[in-house]
Parts: sequence; C-alpha cells; structure tokens
Amino acid sequence: MFTFSGWNAAVYAAGEFRDPRRDVPRAMLIGCISVTVLYLLLNWIFITNVTPDESRVVFEYESTRITLAHLVVAHIAGPLAGSVMSGAMIVVLSSALSALMLLGGRVCAAMAQDGYFPGIAAGDAGRQPQLGVIALSSFALMLVWSHHLKDILQNVGVILTIPTALVALSLFRVAFDRRFSVQPTVVDLIAAGLYVIGTGIMLYFGVAASTSMLLWVAGLAIVSLGFYLLRKRGPDNDHSQRI
Repeated sequence: MFTFSGWNAAVYAAGEFRDPRRDVPRAMLIGCISVTVLYLLLNWIFITNVTPDESRVVFEYESTRITLAHLVVAHIAGPLAGSVMSGAMIVVLSSALSALMLLGGRVCAAMAQDGYFPGIAAGDAGRQPQLGVIALSSFALMLVWSHHLKDILQNVGVILTIPTALVALSLFRVAFDRRFSVQPTVVDLIAAGLYVIGTGIMLYFGVAASTSMLLWVAGLAIVSLGFYLLRKRGPDNDHSQRI
C-alpha cells in the first residue's frame, strides 16, 4: 500500500499539462505499470536472498533500525555494501518526499481556490503555492516528531487510500446527477467499484493487524468533517457548476 502511494499524484498538477485529458491518464498508467514491475522485481530479489526468519529483524525497529534493502545487500556483498545501500535509500526517499511535497502543495492550493482551505494558500497562478507546501511539510514533520516511523508507515499507507476511495465512490453520484456535463462510463463505474472494494479489504486487514489505526481514521474523519462544516457555513458553497 505504501509502495503505490502517490499513484494518482499526476492529477494534482493536471492544470499544468498541455493536454491533461490525454497526458494525465497516460502518466498514471505508465507510473503504475513501472511501479508494479519494480515492486515484483524487488520482492523477487528479497525472497531469493533472505529467509523469513532473517528478514524478521527489519520489524524489530526499536533495536535494529535497518531496512530490508540494507539486509539483502549486506547478505550479498557484505556490511559495507549494506551501509552504502542505506545511504542510497535515504537519497531516493528524500527525492520522492520532495516531489510529493511539491505536488501536495497544489492540493492545498486547489482546495483554497474552491473555498475548502484558507484562501491565502491559493497562491498566484503559474507559481508554486508556497504556503501549501509549507503547511503540508509542517504537518508531515509533526507526524514524524510525534510518532514512531513504523507506526506512520503502518497506518498512513492505508489511510491515504480512503480519500481516493471516496473520490472513486463520488463517480456514482455523478452518474445519477445530470448537472454534470461529463458522465462516467460503465467501465469507469466498474473500475471505481473495484477500487472501493479493494480499499475496504485493505482497511479491514489494516485494522485487524493494528487497532490503533482506528484512531488515525477517526482523526482524519473529525478533521475532514470540521473543514466541511466550516465551509458549509461560509458563502458561495455551491461549486457544482465548476465541476
């Protein structure tokens, strides 16, 4: 779940594509297929070089603090190579986090433009929404400082699928609301339904593995509902004509 987090990130910058109707789906498909191939290849490398008992040390985070990549490379080429791999992982993760922060800031800007986030975060057209990036980065740092990384990885990966599942679920409302000029096809609705079902299954097993995830889900629901109710009280809360 965490590996595929961000599969929909191309949508965040859709307004900057020359032909978003063509380019955004293409970017999402290429990204998902590439990640799938890499994911399967990496897992093949893992399971052919490290036994389940050996890999268990990765989950003893408090005492070992090593990644599976470190363990595998150290097993193949020695401890020094494992340390080099850990350094490489830091660089790769840092670049991925930076990209997601820059893209995520555009979500805050879009929400501000629609009135669901403080208007000051909307930024100027054609420029990076700096306040959105700062807000998102601050929230991420708050999580890192207040929780163990292991807990964040276990819970956030599942929770991030909930908003995307709600978006997929909203297609069914669009299908029965003639105010929307573009209607989803049957294939769209089938894909959306399968995605929602898949999210429900992941959420079920996530909660079964860690009941603390319920607190994360409850926190997300409370914050989201609070923003929604504040917006409902404000002026100009009908955006159906824009969609």
